[in-house]
Amino acid sequence: MLTKNLPQGDKKMLDVASAFALHPEVILLDEPTSGVSTSDKNKIMETLVSASKKIGIKSIIQVEHDMDIVFSYSDRIIALHQGKILADGAPEKIEKDEEVVCTVLGQKECFKIFSSILNREN
Repeated sequence: MLTKNLPQGDKKMLDVASAFALHPEVILLDEPTSGVSTSDKNKIMETLVSASKKIGIKSIIQVEHDMDIVFSYSDRIIALHQGKILADGAPEKIEKDEEVVCTVLGQKECFKIFSSILNREN
């Protein structure tokens, strides 16, 4: 089978497998789940994490815009906006950072989210 005939999710896995074959200490991925179905995104990320642990990859650095993937599979998040660092920390810290949430989601969504967080904490 030619790679051009593979489903998008399989192409992504082939790209990653090619990088893993070199046994690097660090892998840089640019949106590893873009263009694949929602159901395949978690499968791809689970495979990435599992394979990286098995072969001893120390870090996976990824550029990703899917916040579900970012928060589910990251130990550390560096949030960027217009080339500047907005925040750097654990997912639990970043999801409560008002500047990051407002920048990523916009002011209207920001107000809703922080209102609900404040209501839960009281």
